[in-house]
Order: sequence, then structure tokens, then C-alpha cells
Amino acid sequence: NGPTLPPPVSPARSVDMNGEGFGPDLQRMLGFLAELLAFEHLPARTFLVSAAGLSEGHARTYSDATGRGGLGVVLIFGQWRLWAAGTVPEWFTLRMSRDTQVKVNQYEAAGVVASDLTFADVLVWSQVYHWLDNTSAQGALVNGYSGKEDLAQIVHVATMVELMLGLDKFLEHCVGPANPADLPSRLLELRGTDRWEECFGEGSGFVRVPLIFPTEEEWDDPACFLRRATERRRGQPVAWGGVRIDVDGEGG
Repeated sequence: NGPTLPPPVSPARSVDMNGEGFGPDLQRMLGFLAELLAFEHLPARTFLVSAAGLSEGHARTYSDATGRGGLGVVLIFGQWRLWAAGTVPEWFTLRMSRDTQVKVNQYEAAGVVASDLTFADVLVWSQVYHWLDNTSAQGALVNGYSGKEDLAQIVHVATMVELMLGLDKFLEHCVGPANPADLPSRLLELRGTDRWEECFGEGSGFVRVPLIFPTEEEWDDPACFLRRATERRRGQPVAWGGVRIDVDGEGG
């Protein structure tokens, strides 16, 4: 499981190789594919898990989302114990489906993007084992495709962020009660409870960091993440991208 190419485009009428005859959406897809095919830094697929479990060389990340757009992400990697919480931006909510269950699936998939951007400096060029508790979001991300346009766009953004960071990622399902990110996704509701204090309270070893989510401009141009990866590898001090969306402004 990991980054996959978007599905091929099959226009209803013939076009030339320059995309003449494409509508705006297909023109954007053509440019997207061109940048992807020109990218020179695809990570090797080398993920291995032994019968004894994960090695210390694998990062473990978790994400969760609520139906109201709350996001929570958690990282365990070597000495790192990090978590972040926030709420999806209004522009993102307005673009998503009005169907409650479909919207939850979209939020859950977006949580994986937020996890990668939030922990980017720790995860870059790492092997990552990521857990989430939504099989629809997991399936779309693993397959690199969704028949629902909004979810497909999330998959494209997720793939570009993974490629930017050079991640060798495996996506796995876990049940909700076993997902530690379930707590920060409901931060305002659960903080201070016994369950919260046991997992993330003082003495737990976990540190809060800002939750990072793509900007609307980045969402509309996911190939920008590939361009940033190329610039960084050329020695240019380019940020990974995204903006801070902490639920209460306390992260970091």
C-alpha cells in the first residue's frame, strides 16, 4: 500500500497530446500527470514487517476525524511522542459532500494528509505505518482512486504529500477504541477526562505540536508539493507547506 498514480483519463472525444478538447478539469489533470511523470524522486517500495512486529525504524502514525470536522493525529517514532488537534478549515467543509457519512469519510481521508504535514520534519524519507478507523477512506487512499470526486481529490493531495516527503507508507485499519487519535480529534470534549490523562496527560511523554493542513491554493494545485520536493533537494530552503489549524491555538 502506498502512493499510486491517479487513474487514467478517458475523454469522451478525441484530443491531441497537448490536451486540446479537454475541459478545465481534464486540463488540470493533464498538467497534474505531466508533473507527476517528470518527478525524479519516487521513494522505493521497501516496507517490511517481521513476525515480531514493527522495528524501531518504522514510524507509527494515527489519524481520526469527527463528523463535525475535528481532526486528531498522533506519532510514535523513536524518542518522538507527538500529538496534534484541530478543525478542518471552513473552505474545506464547504467543498465536501452534504451527506453525513460521505463527509465523515472525506474528513477521515483528509486526516491522513494532516498527519503527514504535521509530522513532516520527523517523517521525511521514513517508513510509515499509519492507522485509521475508516475503511472507506483507507480503501480510497490505498487504491489511489475514488469514484466520488471530492474524495478522489483528497487522494491526489495525499499522494503528492507522500511523494514530497519520500514516505514508504503502509495503511492499516484499527477499530475506533484502539485508535489513540480518537482522543485529540475530540479534544474540547475529552481533555481532562481520566482517559485523556492516562494517554496524553502529564507524565505520558507526549508533546503537543501544531496541526498543519493544506491551504486552499495547495488543494487546487497538489503538484505544488512535488515542486517543493524538487526545490528542497536542490538546496533551496522551501517549507513543506500547509497552515496551522489548531482547535484552540495552543499547539507548539
